[in-house]
Amino acid sequence: AATLLMLALPGSAYLYQGEELGLPDVTDLPDEVRQDPSFLRAAGQDGFRDGCRVPIPWTTEGSSYGFGTGGSWLPQPEGWGELSVQAQTGDPGSTLELYRSAL
Repeated sequence: AATLLMLALPGSAYLYQGEELGLPDVTDLPDEVRQDPSFLRAAGQDGFRDGCRVPIPWTTEGSSYGFGTGGSWLPQPEGWGELSVQAQTGDPGSTLELYRSAL
C-alpha cells in the first residue's frame, strides 16, 4: 500500500536498487569483502552501505544469479534466486509485477 501511495503522489518517484524485487539489505557481509570507503576508513566502526549495493539477481541460479559470467564484487546471499527477476516475471503476486503495473 505504501509503495502504491508513493508512486501515485505528484513529482518524481525514486526507486533504489533492488526495491522493485523486494530485496532486503544484506547485513551479514564479511568484513573482508566490503568495498565501502567509509567502512574501510573507520576501521569497520562505521559505514555499512555495502548491503544495499549487492548486485541484483537476474536469474534463479548461477554463481552470480545472472549478474555476469564471473562472481560479483559483493557476494549475493544464498536463496536470492527465488527473488530474482526471472522468478518474479509473470507472477501476478510478485513485487516486480506490482511495480511494473504501478509504473
